[in-house]
Amino acid sequence: MMAIDIGADAIDRANAAGNTVFGLCLIEGSNPASEAGKILKVYIYFKGGSPTCSVGIFRHAGGNVFNSVDHQDVGVIADGLNEKDVDLDCEIGDYIGILYAAMPSGDGIDTDVTGAADWWRTLEATSFPYINYTFTNTPGRIISLYGEIIVSTAAPSVTTQAVSDIDKTTATGNGTVVSLGVPLATQHGHCWATYTNPTTTDSKTENGVPSATGAYTSSMTGLKANTKYYVRAYITNSVGTFYGTQVEFWTLPDVPLVTTYLAKSVAATTALGSGNIDNNGGSAISQHGVLWRAGADPDIDTYDGKTELGATTFMYFESLMTSLTVGTEYHYRAYAFNADNPDTPGYGSVLKFTTSAAGMPIVKTRATINITPTTATGRGVVTDTGGSPITAYGHCYKAVTDPPTVPTTSDSTKETTGAPTIDEVFLSEITVLTAGTSYILAAYATNTQGTSYGDPVNINEVADESKGQIAYQGEHLLYTTKSGKQRRLLGAEF
Repeated sequence: MMAIDIGADAIDRANAAGNTVFGLCLIEGSNPASEAGKILKVYIYFKGGSPTCSVGIFRHAGGNVFNSVDHQDVGVIADGLNEKDVDLDCEIGDYIGILYAAMPSGDGIDTDVTGAADWWRTLEATSFPYINYTFTNTPGRIISLYGEIIVSTAAPSVTTQAVSDIDKTTATGNGTVVSLGVPLATQHGHCWATYTNPTTTDSKTENGVPSATGAYTSSMTGLKANTKYYVRAYITNSVGTFYGTQVEFWTLPDVPLVTTYLAKSVAATTALGSGNIDNNGGSAISQHGVLWRAGADPDIDTYDGKTELGATTFMYFESLMTSLTVGTEYHYRAYAFNADNPDTPGYGSVLKFTTSAAGMPIVKTRATINITPTTATGRGVVTDTGGSPITAYGHCYKAVTDPPTVPTTSDSTKETTGAPTIDEVFLSEITVLTAGTSYILAAYATNTQGTSYGDPVNINEVADESKGQIAYQGEHLLYTTKSGKQRRLLGAEF
């Protein structure tokens, strides 16, 4: 329960000029009701004789027109402060008024001519009820007529129903507003957590002011796969926040999270695929491997070839792709199943590689050295010239992309001069790199049958500040200083 005032304080305003008002019916306009409820007490400050009075509740119809909506006789009013018990209903915006017999000039209800609000009166003889009655407006006075509205408060209520539309990271909460409460509810929704009895300090939806009783839903997002959640509907008014009973549900298990790496050791009819199981999706890995398909993306139902490496607890894996067609572009991807999703795999990105044609050179990429903010030295080895002499060789490179792609001679290229020596390292001095960028690089060699590439390698991120780089030359370790100078580490035999 709470009290709300209506009208003006019933106090002695004897020092105010023109401090009494006589008449038949007066409506106090300084303070309409701000809440609905019952008026159980009224206070009236009167000067002079003892008329019989009635107190009424008036509703403004516009302009100077009012309707009385409730009234009650309060008996004789004495000189000074009067406290009267009443039982009057009022709504938000209603005004309080008083009806009493005409008094001699100078007697009547005490008023203040410095009041900021209007008041209305009629000197015509009439009685309750007043129906569409026109009163005379008199601004600037406050009448000493005060009522105390007792507002009944009631808790709103909701019920919680089973969660629906459950997915890995989303679900729909279901609830019903049973009652809106007094005062009316200002917010409602659902709250949830991974522990019991969640509250609005946990994750929640805010569906706003409920317009009526009845069913409602909430979209719960940001959930974790394969996780048990507890949910409660809630509703709030000025009395507090109230909850429905708790329900629980499990989000769907997730499929494994898998990464595909670029194929390595690509030959005429074989290539080495590899991948990583970044996350098992909430249950043990039951099967994994790689899929491939000529010219189109493979999936678990459509492929040219598939490897099955079985259950594993290891993350990184390699798998040999065989029976490939010479000189053909293949699309391939890593995959993995887990125990909770035996029919739906997790896939890595689809990457591409092209098998070698007959007579093409064989070339290998070695680790990059001498890395500075804008330069690096690529290293490679031609192990076989193929069916005809080498016409061009060197390194091609590009900025790392997601998903990664193999650099080719269509990208940036640094050609090495002179003829390669079989099985000896050749170098490519790359001088146009962008600081702060990661690059991928591959050695290449071309003859009349085509261009072959070594396995791509990542150049360590070309940072804004150079880092010391370690390499080797014969039996000696080399390192590159921050200034870009190369130093040899010499050691004594022991």
